Amino acid sequence: MRDANYQKDKKTESGLKMLKRSPTAVIGLVIVLIVIFCGIFAPWISPYDPIKTDLYSRLKAPDKDHWLGTDKLGRDVLSRIIWGARVSLKVGVISVGIGMIIGVIIGLIGGYFGGITEKAIFSLVDLMLSVPPLLLALAIVATLGPGIGPVMTAVGISLIPIFARVARGSVLTVKEQNYVVSARALGASHLDIMLRHILPNILTPVIVMATLYCAFAIIMEAALSFLGIGIQPPEPTWGTILSHGQQHMRTAAWISTFSGLAITITVLGFNLLGDGLRDLMDPNMRHVIQTK
Repeated sequence: MRDANYQKDKKTESGLKMLKRSPTAVIGLVIVLIVIFCGIFAPWISPYDPIKTDLYSRLKAPDKDHWLGTDKLGRDVLSRIIWGARVSLKVGVISVGIGMIIGVIIGLIGGYFGGITEKAIFSLVDLMLSVPPLLLALAIVATLGPGIGPVMTAVGISLIPIFARVARGSVLTVKEQNYVVSARALGASHLDIMLRHILPNILTPVIVMATLYCAFAIIMEAALSFLGIGIQPPEPTWGTILSHGQQHMRTAAWISTFSGLAITITVLGFNLLGDGLRDLMDPNMRHVIQTK
């Protein structure tokens, strides 16, 4: 028991040491945690109601009462950005979850069985990849209608082929390993081999991709809302704030500036975290980090 606890402590210490030696992962993690904090505690930390209008304070420049100014309806920009973090995180996590789960299942089945099954599945995947993700999402939202549900569905579907190809590539490598061949020789079922021997060993690239594509999903949601076909007012989203702010760029540039910064910093945080996780999970890079 003591040996098990000792090994566990050593692994934790090693993980923390590697994390400290990967500044990109630390910076990205800090940014993401701040955004998550804002999203979770938005009702308590936002200074004003994000949808309450005050025409007497419309287009007010940043001051001590409104740190980031107000928009054309007198709504506090800081409060709307804080609440927008909740929407962006929800869309990012759920849509990536949709794309990852369905994509991994497709990639796992196609990569494992190969042959006609793989050709049939990945012909459809290649067809989806031939359409730009934003265009595909636009078509889906146009069909389903605006709203947070259709946006998450649209972004999730647009990510399915990306995760499917990543999973397939990993499966093609893992299924030739000795432990998989041995399990097959011992009579293990296809389902057992896929779930117990292959799936756990292809999760590393999938997790890294999920982190990186959370940033992509946030950008997609902002783009759809900016175009007016995503999440509809009065729900505060960064894309909607940016869209409304562009009408007043000459007189109230702070509206678009701060909402754009929120998107940029959040996307940067997820990208840095994803890059850091890739380095930490890659055995070759992990060896380099440990020897620094």
